[in-house]
Amino acid sequence: MLNATFADELGANIGRATGGMLLHVLDDALGSGSGVPPSRDYFNGADPNVVMSAAFTQALNTLGPDPATWSTQPRGVTRFRHVLFPTIPEVASMFQSNKGTYAQIVVLSTPKLSSENILTLGQSGFIQRVGGSPVLDSHFRDQFDLYRSFEYKPMRLYQNTQLQE
Repeated sequence: MLNATFADELGANIGRATGGMLLHVLDDALGSGSGVPPSRDYFNGADPNVVMSAAFTQALNTLGPDPATWSTQPRGVTRFRHVLFPTIPEVASMFQSNKGTYAQIVVLSTPKLSSENILTLGQSGFIQRVGGSPVLDSHFRDQFDLYRSFEYKPMRLYQNTQLQE
């Protein structure tokens, strides 16, 4: 999808396209606008739904006609690296990872709301420089064990919120 959307504009720099960029372009084209509106028509006048469908079809064709041959393959290693890697060392890795990097469940019911989430690393991404070396906050990876075992942590903000009827 990144190639289908940005390749003609970015050319050799297509590797710099990100999911966040795509999200802003799709929000603008399909939603109620984007907080970062695109400066050009990345879909070149085409319906974004048609572009997405074609990209999906191309991905499936590349994988092959038999899903059993590619859907059961072992997953690679998921590496948790800061954008300043290797200056900031890798903080964790997981083998055979088959889940996203964030999950959230919100239950809207009366008389109580509930919400849980899975975060990949920790509650804080703060990195301090001490004597020229990076020092990770003590909460930088405190959620990783929960994430690895696919356990949720309660979102305390909503734990005891009462709905008004």
